[in-house]
Amino acid sequence: MTEEIILFKGNRDGVYLIINNESQLSVIQDKITKKIDSAKSFFQEIKKVKLKETSLSKEDLFSLKVWLEEKYGIEIDNTSEDFIKHNNSNKSQVIDQGITKYIYSTLRSGTSVKFDGNIVIIGDVNPGAEVLATGNIIVMGALRGIAHAGLSGNDRATVVAFSLEPTQLRIANIIARSPDKQDFKPTYPEKACINENTIIILPYYQNL
Repeated sequence: MTEEIILFKGNRDGVYLIINNESQLSVIQDKITKKIDSAKSFFQEIKKVKLKETSLSKEDLFSLKVWLEEKYGIEIDNTSEDFIKHNNSNKSQVIDQGITKYIYSTLRSGTSVKFDGNIVIIGDVNPGAEVLATGNIIVMGALRGIAHAGLSGNDRATVVAFSLEPTQLRIANIIARSPDKQDFKPTYPEKACINENTIIILPYYQNL
């Protein structure tokens, strides 16, 4: 019998989402959609799930979390320090290059973090705070301060955030133009990267 890619299992600790296959994120999302659609009355009562150990990358895990909350109002509530460490314990490279530093708090005004590698922030970056990395920067919250990825000149570095509203955004030696004030704010994560010597902003799902 073929093992199911997606399973939801409940016990006294809550409902667990189990991913049994190293499938692409789009396939996992499709399987979750089919599971939820097939038992709508059951899932209407579920607001949180716990995720069992998975081989998903940090970026895919972030996207899965956001997608599940946006589409179904279900929160993955164990993307915490213990889970992240366990999930990545055997990986020396979590994103594209270099080692990764995890910060499990919001960076407040006056705080500066600099790291030779990638930085993942489980929280917000407030105005007046700055994050500098030779690799990529991922903010699992709002980025409203200064972000400089590719600090050593790496023009392949990226900046990803749930809410991308930096006071200054820089990748390698290129500084993004300050955006015009917009009434509309995206409800999805965004990714900043360099394209033809210009920093562009893309919906993060476009990269899946």
